[in-house]
Amino acid sequence: MTVEWTYDENYTFRVVDSFEEPMTSNLMREIFFEGFPSVDPKKFLTDQERQNEADLRSKIKDRYHLRIAVHCRDEFVGWTCGWQDTDNRFYMATSAVLPEHRNKGIYTQLVSAVLRITKEEGFQSVHSNHLAANNNVIIPKLKLGFVITGMEMLEFAGMMVKTAFYHHPIRRDLYLYRVGMQQPSAVIRNLLGYDDL
Repeated sequence: MTVEWTYDENYTFRVVDSFEEPMTSNLMREIFFEGFPSVDPKKFLTDQERQNEADLRSKIKDRYHLRIAVHCRDEFVGWTCGWQDTDNRFYMATSAVLPEHRNKGIYTQLVSAVLRITKEEGFQSVHSNHLAANNNVIIPKLKLGFVITGMEMLEFAGMMVKTAFYHHPIRRDLYLYRVGMQQPSAVIRNLLGYDDL
């Protein structure tokens, strides 16, 4: 797996084991919670509830994680992180690019890297959730082949659009058939038992 590469001569992407702290947490709070109607759940959890979360996290020991940091020269300007949430599915949890570095293709590069790496790792699909009006994130994902799989109301964030990218072509064909975008292929007809009727 490639662990470092450059883009546009100014930006370096690195797969990292952890992000620089407390800088990353501060940026996440600033981007995702300050000035938006989101609520950081850590603000209302008791010490015992925080400990319970930490204990539960520690029970998931070997779950695959992926973190990619983006630097412009020496400045940390963006990231993406996610993890394995089932035996064959990767959840792309958070991604952000600082405002002054947006509209330069960095987010598209981050998503493309996640797709490339998760395919190399053997995942069947990549999933993510986004605020329903966050077109700056949803549109680039759709252009890269993600599809909308549903909506969900989250109490701490609001109305979310659920998206997925299917690495496996039969899973993508099943999706397109199920949403009425194409007739079932011969493979899908066979899987669904239509040829036996």
